Amino acid sequence: MVKNWVLVACQAKAKIFEIASNNHHFKLIKEMENPKAAMKNGDLETDRPGVARGPNGRTALRSKKGAKDHEMEVFSKQVLDEINKGRNSSQFEKIIMVVDPGFLAHLENHLKDTVKKTIFQTIPKNYINTPDKKVEDLLKDVVKDSFFAAAA
Repeated sequence: MVKNWVLVACQAKAKIFEIASNNHHFKLIKEMENPKAAMKNGDLETDRPGVARGPNGRTALRSKKGAKDHEMEVFSKQVLDEINKGRNSSQFEKIIMVVDPGFLAHLENHLKDTVKKTIFQTIPKNYINTPDKKVEDLLKDVVKDSFFAAAA
């Protein structure tokens, strides 16, 4: 029996569903949360910026990337670690990624080639707060036999 995965994610939460070829029903196998996603940059930063001396006096050193972007990067790596573990242990053949467009770029920046090869389709939508059954209904046409034929 072939098993495939569906990742539904945004910067605050991620869900991984398993779909077996014999019934095409979604089974939630992993749920991850990023509690820092709701925080503001000022709440995430613990220090004031450093100071550098230049020809015009002192200036504050600021990171080009804000603390919120950094936290999204950290969470995207955690999500991809789960995907990589699943792929390396042959828990799935193909994956559909349904990811909030604002978070998708963070995931794509860290995708390994072995996982890239398993991506059946990427859907830039935020379905994370959609009930699981409704997500299954929304993706039923994508999950049809072509998803499993591609994995065989």
